Amino acid sequence: MWRSFLVCNPSIYLKRLGSSVARSPLAQLRKRTNLPLNKCKEALVNCDNDVVTAEKWLLEKAEKEGWLKAEKLSGRDATQGYVGVMVQRNRAVLTEVNCETDFVARTDVFKDLTRVITAELHQMANVSDSTFMKVFQEAPGDLGPLTDYKTVSDAIIKAIGQLSENIKLSHACVLEAKEGSISTFIYNNLLQTSHFGIGTYAAVLHLKAESELVSDNDIHSLGKKLAQHVVGLNPKSIDTTEVTSSSEVLLKQPFLLDNSLLVGELLERERVKVTSFVSYRLGEVTAVVDEDECQFVSYNHST
Repeated sequence: MWRSFLVCNPSIYLKRLGSSVARSPLAQLRKRTNLPLNKCKEALVNCDNDVVTAEKWLLEKAEKEGWLKAEKLSGRDATQGYVGVMVQRNRAVLTEVNCETDFVARTDVFKDLTRVITAELHQMANVSDSTFMKVFQEAPGDLGPLTDYKTVSDAIIKAIGQLSENIKLSHACVLEAKEGSISTFIYNNLLQTSHFGIGTYAAVLHLKAESELVSDNDIHSLGKKLAQHVVGLNPKSIDTTEVTSSSEVLLKQPFLLDNSLLVGELLERERVKVTSFVSYRLGEVTAVVDEDECQFVSYNHST
């Protein structure tokens, strides 16, 4: 009876077998930590096959090894990675987190690291140089699977221990508007949300209505399109007082979504003004900020 069942229904047998394997402690631990199988096996042996205890043992070991690896790997080039963006209410945060290879950049551990550092910076009480830097020195909020850390730097170290590559926070900034609206666009957004994501290119910009007839919805809709324009055409200034080449001037560029209009003409028609914008591309940062309209704080790894 059973032998006949196997012959007639091999796919069901394989499905059951696969399900059994997927639920094994080794498979669970591998999925939860993203660490090599040999390390997961070692952890389970040391922890009597208890997945939760083994995960904690592995992460503690990864953190300990991470400090040694971080020092050893710090000289390696790290140019891959993601730009993280979070915009809520009148505050925007951009980060650039780098690693050595695209393979590591695509791991859940690295993507989570980028996401949670971006979110933590967004939660700062206020925008100033001192509060911005305290984020790197004091315990931030929940880093999801990267538990038992003390600071953002510790979380990076732990990720280095897990992934065995040089990882660094290359750039970060906070833009907070006194009034008006902040919009964003993220190219190739892996999180699929409108206000929070990680990708390869991103921009945020601040807009103000120049007429009481302009609604918040109008500004929000236009802002998303203009942020997409900034990502696509990569301007270096808002007007000609800052650069000499008109091709790099936002107001002089043909609008990305309608080449029959210059951006300046579009803004005049819609009665909206762009006061500031910041764009992040891997390895490149452009920030044009009107400090009368926005507070802006930035961090650069090289400094």
